[in-house]
Amino acid sequence: MVSALVLAAVIAAGLTGLGLSHRLPQATLPAPRTVGTVPVTVPLTSTAFSFPAGYGLPHDLVADQAGAGVWFPAESAGEVRLFHWDATSGALTSLLLLSSPTVATTFYLGEGSVFAMQGRWAVVGTSTPAAGAAPILLDADTVSGTVQTLSLPDPGTGTMAAGADPHTVQAAAIAADGRVAYALTAESGVGIWNPASGTYSSIPVPGGGDADDLAFAPDGTLVMAVDGNGFGAPDEVAIATTGGTATLLGGVGGGLLSPDADGVLVRTSSGVRQVFPSGAVTAPSVAAPGTVYADDPVVETASGRYVVATDTGVDIEGTTTERFRLPTSVQTCGFSYFPPAGNVLGWTPPPASASCTFPGFPISLGADAADNIWIIASGDNQDMQLIPARAY
Repeated sequence: MVSALVLAAVIAAGLTGLGLSHRLPQATLPAPRTVGTVPVTVPLTSTAFSFPAGYGLPHDLVADQAGAGVWFPAESAGEVRLFHWDATSGALTSLLLLSSPTVATTFYLGEGSVFAMQGRWAVVGTSTPAAGAAPILLDADTVSGTVQTLSLPDPGTGTMAAGADPHTVQAAAIAADGRVAYALTAESGVGIWNPASGTYSSIPVPGGGDADDLAFAPDGTLVMAVDGNGFGAPDEVAIATTGGTATLLGGVGGGLLSPDADGVLVRTSSGVRQVFPSGAVTAPSVAAPGTVYADDPVVETASGRYVVATDTGVDIEGTTTERFRLPTSVQTCGFSYFPPAGNVLGWTPPPASASCTFPGFPISLGADAADNIWIIASGDNQDMQLIPARAY
């Protein structure tokens, strides 16, 4: 797959400040775990490679499902590229998705941007396009190198929430047959792009809410995380049915979805649940942390283990839970938007000029076909983090 990308490998080096936005720091390092009666320091993830020079810090990744490696989009002042790191060869290559002198002001890959892959297909969407512009997805075939810009019709049938941006793509997913599902901010419908026919269709979001996240099960069944009021975190889960409709799954609250080998994983307040194409839902299993910022807070490895994002690193569930922490980030203290945990009432911000060390937490994570775990960390972290399969 990588051989069909733009040929010249990209030299990995430091980053500019582009794309550094809202990577919220957290408060404390994880306590040592105890083996028997002996405290053992939680191991650090390792650095796989540095992000490409001249591009903003990436916020999203998709682990390679055909080999050992990882994909991520990034933008410079004049272009958007999809990068691929081949862990076997150690090569970083890229595919040009968009080139324009106005990229910096019209296409933003910061917090809230959208990136999804399925096989050879990838879509990238902006979180803040130019005012008045149609929402777009960049749709790429990573084998042929073909890229098309999809100008997305509005799939909604309801009223826009006050202050909402109708041009923001807030979720997207790709089915195994190439269909692309997308959701726009505060629109009560999910759009479906069918590349085989070149047509669009839509599915109403049940209950009149909007879809905050989307995922296709392996058989092509679409699952939605539904925000019932159009403003806050998703609070229900729906599954698409025949005839272009969808139905809510009673009693399944939560959101942030991730496909697995049999269905779709859902992070709920009571733990991780699995939704099957039939509509059946498992009881909560792996406990999910209350506060995470990762786009996919729970993913499944090729060997069937769950990787759970925490506010200081990741936990790998199995017969025993293995914990890894992320590198710290040194920044001006004014970057801290929130007080330390447990000290809300008595907290005052440090001087903006002071330097503070913040523990890292996952912004995005995934597991590749070789069981390697890839992580983009919070803060001004200019390296892709890795937990190699042999380490757990």
